[in-house]
Amino acid sequence: MSGRSTWWVVREAGSVGRRYTGSFLALDGNLLLKYPFSVGNASIFPLLGFGFNIVMSASIEGERFEPGNGATTSNLSSVRIPFGIGGDFGEFGELGRWFIRVAFLPYVHFSGFYFRDLARWYNGRAPSHFGGGARIGVGFRL
Repeated sequence: MSGRSTWWVVREAGSVGRRYTGSFLALDGNLLLKYPFSVGNASIFPLLGFGFNIVMSASIEGERFEPGNGATTSNLSSVRIPFGIGGDFGEFGELGRWFIRVAFLPYVHFSGFYFRDLARWYNGRAPSHFGGGARIGVGFRL
């Protein structure tokens, strides 16, 4: 995964704060546990897991992130706890092996050391937030 992020750091409530932008190259993934149960022609499953975002390289404000004082790009890495619900619906095709999978995965995201330290320096709170997404796909059973 690579991308561009913009975030605001606010020193006091109501102040304008400082805007930062950065570009990141990262390895991103989720490890999910599911417990399926059947409901008619569908399979519904709750999901719980662990997500990670391991930053390989970064630039902040156009400057390459240079590790120093014990800091590395792993200090920009973060973890999240995804949870939600999903389902496999229908049996399609000649042998009935095709299906549609839908999943809704909200998560709690915990920022890496760099962002936590930056936020603590400004306002004394470690940042975490909620996020999530929806996924839809087509699957095939062997």
